[in-house]
Amino acid sequence: MTSETKDYLLCHYDDGCQFLKCSNYRTCLQAKTSGDLKHRRKVGFTKRVDHSVNITVDAIKKVRLQEEENPESHSSAGSDKGKGRAVTIADEEDEVEYVDAHEEDDIDDDEDGRFYGGGLTDEQKTILDVFDRAEQGGNEDVVLTPQGIKKQLQKFERVIAKNTELRGKYPEDPHKFIDSEADLDAAIHQLKIFAQSPAISYPQLIKTGATEQLIGLLSHENTDISLDVVEVIEELTDEDILDETEDSEEGMSNLQAFVTALLELQVLELLVSNMKRLNEENDSDVEGVFHTLGVFENMISLRPELAETLVTTTDTLPWLLKRITKVEYNQNKQYSSEILAILLQDSTKNRSAVLKEKDGLDCILQALSHYMKKDPKDAEELEFLENTYNVLCTLLAESDAKVQFKEAEGVDLMILIAQEKLISRSRAIKTLDHAMSGPAGSLNSEAFVEAQGLATLFGAFMNKIPQKKSAFGAVSVQEQEEHLFGILVSLFSNLGSETPGRIRLLTKFVENNYEKVDRLFEIRENAQNRVTNRIEQDKEIDIDEDEAYLGRLEAGLFTLQLTDYVLAWLVMEDDGTKDHAEILLRRRGQSFKDVVSVLNEYADNMGDQPPNPDGSPTQREIVGHLMEYVESL
Repeated sequence: MTSETKDYLLCHYDDGCQFLKCSNYRTCLQAKTSGDLKHRRKVGFTKRVDHSVNITVDAIKKVRLQEEENPESHSSAGSDKGKGRAVTIADEEDEVEYVDAHEEDDIDDDEDGRFYGGGLTDEQKTILDVFDRAEQGGNEDVVLTPQGIKKQLQKFERVIAKNTELRGKYPEDPHKFIDSEADLDAAIHQLKIFAQSPAISYPQLIKTGATEQLIGLLSHENTDISLDVVEVIEELTDEDILDETEDSEEGMSNLQAFVTALLELQVLELLVSNMKRLNEENDSDVEGVFHTLGVFENMISLRPELAETLVTTTDTLPWLLKRITKVEYNQNKQYSSEILAILLQDSTKNRSAVLKEKDGLDCILQALSHYMKKDPKDAEELEFLENTYNVLCTLLAESDAKVQFKEAEGVDLMILIAQEKLISRSRAIKTLDHAMSGPAGSLNSEAFVEAQGLATLFGAFMNKIPQKKSAFGAVSVQEQEEHLFGILVSLFSNLGSETPGRIRLLTKFVENNYEKVDRLFEIRENAQNRVTNRIEQDKEIDIDEDEAYLGRLEAGLFTLQLTDYVLAWLVMEDDGTKDHAEILLRRRGQSFKDVVSVLNEYADNMGDQPPNPDGSPTQREIVGHLMEYVESL
């Protein structure tokens, strides 16, 4: 038994835990059970207890028989030097270090009255002796053969029955069913080993009814037992286990059958119901929430259609939205944002559900507003920020979301964030790009100008508000430029002709001797050079045209297309800008025909576009009109 385990047992029991009467019950029980918790990805809860200790019912009975034969054994145990344990205060965090007796024979047991001879009750000493003796024996290994699995499942059934019986007989006396509760905890954890051989064990889980018994324990009176079940389900539904098995194809088939059995037992509804009764002020409940979210991720990974099922049949969505708004950051906040992103990324139905949820969009904006004046502290918190911005941008693909975004003053919030030299700045610019795009983004485009967004936009465009020079959370210059030009494209497409907003936009390009037009050409030239280099590289390899086009887009063609779209609008609407642009093109050995060539390829790859509901021209039609004008120059 490690010092950490004993620390929990002593401190928590001494606080009146009695295993079942406090929030630390799970911690106490975990000290009895064997089997390591699987650490998912980057997870590392700091208050895990040691899982190497294992206690059985036989061990407890053995101690009790010895007690009956020798009632004085408890008191003598404390004064016996051979069984003494020394305790020292380890550090400022009040961690307690327990040193084995054979290493500290010379330490006085009764120093400060806190050692085993003076600071513990007989019952506490007995419990610790039980753990120490159980540590010597351990459980029999589960043999992953049909017979071994069947034997283990029969034992699992008996343990459940015994616990149910004793809880029914002695509901007000936890000491009567403490042993059966410990056995149940251990039996549940032992099911994890079945993940090592899904081809053999999963059919048995289903056939014997063990799956139904396991899911039934999600409603156990003791939430800590239900959390054991969640942990096991997470382990058994992780498709990564198939990478470690010999027959992954058969294993996947049986894993899918197991998932079907879980769904038939309404596992999603039960998991959410169980999660809602957890209190994250307790460490064990924090882990319980995390493992529940892990099950959701596993299930959706195996069956993507369950993303919509989870939203339509449970209260997961409002729970997640509320969870990400909590100011205090921890891994569950990050994981909640990740699950939310998974639920929305491929489902219009789920995105609509968020918009129908009371304060759904507001919750997301509230979560992001916490980073208006500060940066994430580490990579995990940065991932939360990324996930939440991705959720918002995914939502903004819906026309209704763009309307709600404007009403919720999302444009104003993003402009304020974009003014700061923080990590969130580039994400806010990306969000504005999404919010203002398309005909549905017209309201946000107008709101952007009204909220003095042009100053912020061109400050970033001219690189007058540089982001902090740090690799942490930085985005590429090319990505930043694409979103800046995306906003400009939306402004030119959505702001009405001769409106104050459009005039202010055009004025920005004219002021200071066309410095912003010069900057546009600088970005255009850099993008064009990257595309040229990519074309030269593609000549040396065998590559089809579609793949080559995608490669050019990634290299800088998309930026080039956006710059020429904006340039075409500028030369069409202002003669002074047209003359200045012509001079800059000539200096580079180019003409407006080169601009037309870029726009032509841009239009050809847009594909067919349905008419806009409001009767406004499609983007492809706008590009066509621009090409006609520029070609006439």
